[in-house]
Amino acid sequence: MKFGKYLAKRQLDLPEYAGHLIDYKALKKLIKSLAAPNPEALATLSQHEIQRRLQDNKFAFFFRLDRELEKVNDCYELKERELRVRLNILVDKKQNWYAAGELSSKTSVAYISLHEGFLRFRRDLDRLEQFIELSATGFSKALKKWDKRSKSQTKEMYLSRAVEVQPVFHREELAELSDVANSSILEIEAWAEGDTVIFESQAMRSNSIAASSTTSGGSISAPSTGTIQPMAPPPPPPPVSHNVNSTLDRDDLYNEFIKTITEDVKDEEMVKKVVDEWVNQLVQTDAGRGRITRIFLLMISTEAPDVAFLALHRTGLVDMKAVDEISGKNCLHRAASAGRKVVIDLAIKSKVDINLQDTHGRTPLHYACLGNHHELIELLVSNGADIDAQDKENYSPLLYSIVNRYETCVSELLRLGSSVEVDSERDYIPLNLACQYGVYSAVKALLEKSPIMPDAEGLYPIHVVARAGHADLVPLLKPYVNINELDKFNGWTALCYAASEGHVETVKALIAADADVNALDEDGLTALYHASWQGHATCVSALASTISSLLNVAVSEIIDKSVVQPKFGGDSSVLPSSQNGSSMALDVQSSSIGDLNDLDAMDIDAIPDLSLPPPIIPLKRYGHNFLDKRTIIQFFFDTSASPIRFHRSGNQIPAGRLTISTHNNTDQIPQSIILPLSDTDRSVVSFQVESLDDFGVDFEIFPTFGTQITAKTAALPYVFSPRPHALKDYVCELPLFDMRMKAVGEIAFRFQIIKPFQGKALEITKYDTYWKSTSQLEQQQKPQSQMQSLSFVTASSLSGDYCRLFVCLTRDGVPVVTTTHSWDLNVINPSGQEVSIPIGDLDLATFLALSGQNEQKLNGAYQQLRAINSTREFAQLISTTRLLMPLEGFLRYLPLDLKLDIGVLYPTPTDASFKNLGTSTFPELNEYVDTVLAVLFDHARQVRRDSEANNPAGTPSGNSNRGIIFSSSNPDVCTVLNWKQPNYPVFFQMKGLRHNFESGLFEYQSANGFPAKDRDTRCVSVKEAANFAAKNNLLGIILPASLLKMVPHLVESVKVLGLVLVSTSDKQVEPGVRLNGVDGFRNSSVLTFQESIDV
Repeated sequence: MKFGKYLAKRQLDLPEYAGHLIDYKALKKLIKSLAAPNPEALATLSQHEIQRRLQDNKFAFFFRLDRELEKVNDCYELKERELRVRLNILVDKKQNWYAAGELSSKTSVAYISLHEGFLRFRRDLDRLEQFIELSATGFSKALKKWDKRSKSQTKEMYLSRAVEVQPVFHREELAELSDVANSSILEIEAWAEGDTVIFESQAMRSNSIAASSTTSGGSISAPSTGTIQPMAPPPPPPPVSHNVNSTLDRDDLYNEFIKTITEDVKDEEMVKKVVDEWVNQLVQTDAGRGRITRIFLLMISTEAPDVAFLALHRTGLVDMKAVDEISGKNCLHRAASAGRKVVIDLAIKSKVDINLQDTHGRTPLHYACLGNHHELIELLVSNGADIDAQDKENYSPLLYSIVNRYETCVSELLRLGSSVEVDSERDYIPLNLACQYGVYSAVKALLEKSPIMPDAEGLYPIHVVARAGHADLVPLLKPYVNINELDKFNGWTALCYAASEGHVETVKALIAADADVNALDEDGLTALYHASWQGHATCVSALASTISSLLNVAVSEIIDKSVVQPKFGGDSSVLPSSQNGSSMALDVQSSSIGDLNDLDAMDIDAIPDLSLPPPIIPLKRYGHNFLDKRTIIQFFFDTSASPIRFHRSGNQIPAGRLTISTHNNTDQIPQSIILPLSDTDRSVVSFQVESLDDFGVDFEIFPTFGTQITAKTAALPYVFSPRPHALKDYVCELPLFDMRMKAVGEIAFRFQIIKPFQGKALEITKYDTYWKSTSQLEQQQKPQSQMQSLSFVTASSLSGDYCRLFVCLTRDGVPVVTTTHSWDLNVINPSGQEVSIPIGDLDLATFLALSGQNEQKLNGAYQQLRAINSTREFAQLISTTRLLMPLEGFLRYLPLDLKLDIGVLYPTPTDASFKNLGTSTFPELNEYVDTVLAVLFDHARQVRRDSEANNPAGTPSGNSNRGIIFSSSNPDVCTVLNWKQPNYPVFFQMKGLRHNFESGLFEYQSANGFPAKDRDTRCVSVKEAANFAAKNNLLGIILPASLLKMVPHLVESVKVLGLVLVSTSDKQVEPGVRLNGVDGFRNSSVLTFQESIDV
């Protein structure tokens, strides 16, 4: 997402800071105006002239930047002083109320008020922290844009000398406030539960929070090491005497009073009598009027009868205009929230401020709508309530009614004249919000009153509906909107959003509403591409079926004609290469550089100067990184399944960081993940350790600023010990504890352990590794970023044909070959029925016996292998015969000139569950892969020894290495294979999305082809598969040819990640047919690499 669009979106979340954030949009316009007075003049200027003009006018840019810096800093200092004053008040009350014994119960008035106050403070502090983060990013982005346009290098110097020295970017102050607030929350919770403890923070540098000169500060405990200690001053509460002036007796008095009038007394006259008795008792106490007012206010949220309020009010001792000094609420706020009409009537008669805003900026009308008390809306509005009042979140009563789906409240507010128009782009649009939350009646009513306009994200109502998946709203919107409108955010149609999110019913509804299935977004991509890229099979089927009916052809003949030719060259191939293996030459004219009139889109660096050497320098890379002695532990956090959960929403900070560190391994650097997790965040953390014997991990959650731990837990060494059930997911869920060791939530993660190869590895100095040649290209990539560095393979040592076979292990650990993608052996039982037995449940002797491979037949099969002279003959052989034999014998007898594509069979948890595999059918993955590699490595050494023996000079001659590549449809297998050795390349095959030729639909299947959707998104999503392969340094991925033929632009999306792309055969593509840009083609028996990647 472009930062300018992201900033506009975040302004909605931080309305109180919207006018104080850096004006990034204005700075971009300033750069453009300094380059040329108008777009027409800009089009006539050379790049050199643009750079000269910007350099000559740099003082104007930095003058404006300085003003923006002052604006941001002034806002920060004002808010920081305000928060410091609030915290001092809260801390003072905490100490005073503790000393008075008023925090001894979670039901006490003092505890409820104080706890809510600290939580609200922490929320407001978090919003200030978000403002600081956005500002810091904004200045960095603005300076980066200036340097790019002016060809200067001012960013780092200006940031270090002008930006980072400002108070707004001094994190220590906010860290101190955060620590004190979090410690205080833990303290009062502990005190209310009877624990006499104190939590002290490292960030507290003195005994009090220093307030501004105009503020009276409240003292706070002295700093310590952050540990839990026995309670020191303030002193313990004094002994409680039995009189109505003691705190405990006041709480008991209140609770007994409430119980009496709600449960024990049913008659109205008796209620009045009881009230009079209690009032007479209370007026004899100190500050009796105040206590009666507090009881009156607290009664509002109970089941006390109306007559009790009337009786208390008649005493004249209730201060109806009283305002809570922490929450800022009066009796109207409480009554509107609880639906107490009798109290509202009394407050109106007492002329209580009906538009008073509490600390959230909410009026009583806000709370009436939040509580779905539609019967109170007209009463409040008719007595002067501002129907369009906005709180600090920029939410009006109408917006709260919409987001909570209170349709009656929405109707009542609209009837009474609530505004549906917005004053600025920083406001929420009611119609768009109703579309987002799927409130049908609200959308229907608002369509008659509200103009159709984009929100701060640039989305029109139809895009919001499509992204949220509210299919029922599409027919309702159709008469009012352009169904094929491009949004102002991504340049997508509504159909693109629905397809990308996987909302198949919405896709169908949009198609029924005449959405153009061939419409292009601003990148030239269709909805079919987005559905395919994300791996939404049902959406792909719905779109493909529609396209096929429009073209009057079968799905098998679909070619996405709307997709532009790949942008890397003038040839139809995505990555053309010369026949001698030299680097490819870019067709500059076909690159997407952008219109020179749009300086934001213009990529100056992407236009090579032809007088200079070629801009792309291929880099040849040999092999890949691998494990020598250390073990890798990878932690995966599933962002779609809320891996971090808190029991109470009040304990869940909206922003922070998760720090993961190891204990007993001092050489490991702790790693952090920004919270909350999102799909774009790094959600994989790994450590390399010497041994797992004492390996453990600490998980600690901190606020964005501050050192006070919010929650923590630990994974002890037993968690990472070998599992008895090898096929079970390595999933762990641990409880999260606060500093009092109270459980406050859970953290869930999956982990994978990758050990180095346990046998004797191939020596790199003796055995050549594969190699690939890569190049870098700076290219415009929308909407993700202005510029993206793209890496792609231009040449490789892979060439020719590779014979395809599969390997699995017998029960006694012997790798055996099968020429079909199945680990089952089909045999006829005594009843004459065919049954499937997993090879892993059979020892080698039983396996050979059941497959009919006695010694004579096995030797005959070996002789057949020896006689093969080409891959064509190999394909002919396995087309009529399923080869079943030990891998060692297969390698020994197959001619060395024949290269191998070895598929390693190993089930995913979904496969194992579907097939109900036994716990001993497959050994642990590291052991499994080590066994296969050991046979291959022994084979490679034997080939070298034979070559040396045939050469008197002692130097291997001819082909002394067999060409081998690995592949697997299990991503964990690919990871382990790649880390255990650097000699052979590894490909990941995505099999979770297949085309059913009988139905013509695309369907989900497991990683190994069973009719069950694999839980691992890497097996079903092209996006996840490609990103996984790129991040784990695999050579490439293998995708279905039918999918690539139907959506050719997938080819480019994979290739720009620096991956080799292979397509698999099916009925869609005949053998020998080559798809544009694809490096290799694989059918059931042979993988052939195209010339574009040969040496």
